[in-house]
Amino acid sequence: MLTKCGRCKWDYPDELLHQMFMATPERPGGYTAPICGICALEMGNEHMGVKRKRFSGEMAEEARLRAIGWRKKHPEKKPK
Repeated sequence: MLTKCGRCKWDYPDELLHQMFMATPERPGGYTAPICGICALEMGNEHMGVKRKRFSGEMAEEARLRAIGWRKKHPEKKPK
C-alpha cells in the first residue's frame, strides 16, 4: 500500500515512512506525520540548525537511501 509522505507528498510504500519525535513550539513532545527518510534528514537539519548531507546512524541513513532509490525508480509517484 502507498501512503503520502507528510512533508514532501511523494507516494511511498508504508515500510519507507517513519514517524519522528520532535518537540517544537507547534508540536510540543509529539510525533510527526509519517515521513520519508529524505524529509527526516531535512526536518532534523532545520530543527538543529545544521546542514548535514547524510545521517550518522546506520538505520536512519539506510532509510534515507531507500527513499532516494524509490524516487529514482518511481518518478511517476512525484506529487503534481
